[in-house]
Formats: sequence, C-alpha cells, structure tokens
Amino acid sequence: SGLIVPVIHNAEKKTVTELAASIQDLAERANNGQLGFADIEGGSFSVTSLDKQGGTAFTPIIKPDEVAILGISRTLRKVVAEGDNIVIRDILPLSLSYDHRVVDGAKASRLMSELRDTLCAIEIDLA
Repeated sequence: SGLIVPVIHNAEKKTVTELAASIQDLAERANNGQLGFADIEGGSFSVTSLDKQGGTAFTPIIKPDEVAILGISRTLRKVVAEGDNIVIRDILPLSLSYDHRVVDGAKASRLMSELRDTLCAIEIDLA
C-alpha cells in the first residue's frame, strides 16, 4: 500500500525505553493496517534505515511538510587510523537531509557532531 511514515508525538519528552515501545506499537499497527490519520500526521523529523537492504550510503528525501530526515546505513567494519595506530572499527554511515529554508547548515552540522559523539560514547556489541 506504499510508504507509511508513522509519527511519534512528543518524542522529545520520552525516554529511550518509551520511544522503543512507541516504535514497536506503531510498527505492529502499521503491519496490521490499523494506523489512523493521527498516527501519520504532524511529523517534523524522520529517521530511516537501509540496513536490511544492505546499503552503505544514500541520500534520504525529506517528506513533504517535514524539516529533515536522518538516514542510517549498514554498519561496516573498516581499518582506520586512530592517532598513530591502525585499528579496526565499526563505522555507522549517517546521512542528514534538511530543508535549508528552515535549518541552518551550521546547526545541522552541530547536530551530526553531537550525534556522532553520543553514539561513539555508547559501547554496543554488533556481533
């Protein structure tokens, strides 16, 4: 039936656990065709992923009436320089598309830097 983008209302007030529960609920209701208009209206920022398709980079397109979209690609293991050392690191490619009429590029860049720093501070076992 086409692309459906459910909205988590008041996401900024929810904990990570509450966000996860909201995502699970919306996904189940979307898969069962039980979403109402209120479930898909009023979003301003989307998050999308190509992980299951195996993509390593893409340019997500902003949904009409929204301001930005964050694209999450497939995690890769890469050899990288860390100071004077060569190490193998997990790399998570992220892509941010945003409406320049609403979002200043410097603010978008700071958002991505803050997101990178936050994700790097979290230890996750991807195995």
